[in-house]
Amino acid sequence: DLEGELPATLAAIKQAGKGQVLQRPMTIEPVLTAHPTQVQRKSMLDLMDKLYGLLTDYRNTRPEFLDRQAWQHELEAVIEIILGTDLIREQKLQVANEISNVMTYYQKSLIESITDITLNYRQALSDLEIESQQVLPITMGMWIGGDRDGNPYVTAETLRLTASIQSQVILDYYLSSLDQLYRRYSFSSDLVAVTPELAALAEESEDYSIFRQKEPYRKALNTIKNRLCASKSLILGEDSQPEAQAYPDAETFKADLVLVLEALKADGKESHTLAPLESLIVCVEIFGFHLASIDLRQDSSINEACVAELLAQAKVEEAYSQLDEASKVQCLLYQLTLEPRRLSSALNQASEILHREMAIYQAVADLQNRLGHRIIKRHIISHTTSVSDLLELALLFKEVGLVGSDFAHVQLVPLFETIEDLEEA
Repeated sequence: DLEGELPATLAAIKQAGKGQVLQRPMTIEPVLTAHPTQVQRKSMLDLMDKLYGLLTDYRNTRPEFLDRQAWQHELEAVIEIILGTDLIREQKLQVANEISNVMTYYQKSLIESITDITLNYRQALSDLEIESQQVLPITMGMWIGGDRDGNPYVTAETLRLTASIQSQVILDYYLSSLDQLYRRYSFSSDLVAVTPELAALAEESEDYSIFRQKEPYRKALNTIKNRLCASKSLILGEDSQPEAQAYPDAETFKADLVLVLEALKADGKESHTLAPLESLIVCVEIFGFHLASIDLRQDSSINEACVAELLAQAKVEEAYSQLDEASKVQCLLYQLTLEPRRLSSALNQASEILHREMAIYQAVADLQNRLGHRIIKRHIISHTTSVSDLLELALLFKEVGLVGSDFAHVQLVPLFETIEDLEEA
């Protein structure tokens, strides 16, 4: 928003008498994929980042402070390396490689850029006297690790791996930000007021250095960092019993950050002093402990085959796939609303497909429990042609406790792939 288009656009909307539109919840969610025509090599991404850095240095450095010859030589070297580097790979990427590639975009730009956009958007709304504190204009989605339609390499293990890598990236960003805040807020208790809440948080610190005894903000931030490190250890499976008390979710982490912010405000600190902490708080609101929501996708025929196998083994319906649509819907609705028993409780032996699919659904339940419901919000059903296609997936999610008669922790999204299917929808 270098040219101020966002505030001007929002002001124009309000002036046109449409200000109420801006008060409605609205979120844009770009979804990153690993389409072979879009993925660049990480080596090339790093080189482009180096080139961008050189051009930025040239633009931002006063001529008398720039070693023009050294800068020119480095620019020529980077361009020479780019011209001699393969643009594409000869080997197909594994899912783990795809995840690593996409994470580069988050680390280099997306986390900070989306946070800045959110802050600017909220400020623009506030300037127009429109409530803006809970607005999240942009959150991120991910298909890598969850889109298994026609991709046998996407399994429960790759889904868990994707979630773990995403979580590690955002938690590492938070830890780095806390380090910066620790260096920044060197306030002495002899010179600033301290709220009781901040003092209590500082008392929990394991930083016993004599040089920190009068630096309550640093001690409080040390407590927060230790708790977040404990959360990271639990989430990534590094330590099942960390020494510090882990945050159970991103909201409790945010609550401690807000506690520090309120203490700074109570002491009358200016907005520019608060800005980095406010930015981190907004970042936590956007990315949580999960970074991006992973979208799942599977073909409707696979879901039907799994449901048919479960119903047959439970001796509920021996030939489910042979039923007409009305009979399928009746059978599925009964299982979803009136039958408390899970079909898999009667499962003696599962086919390879059913075993693989149920492992994925169990992984979804585990990940939501560990990282919150935002880690996986949607499951897309390819080739949706009827209501039974939706109910079949709902029944599979019921097996792992994610769908019940009055709740659903995953949104079921039909994908209509023909004009006829869309018209019949």
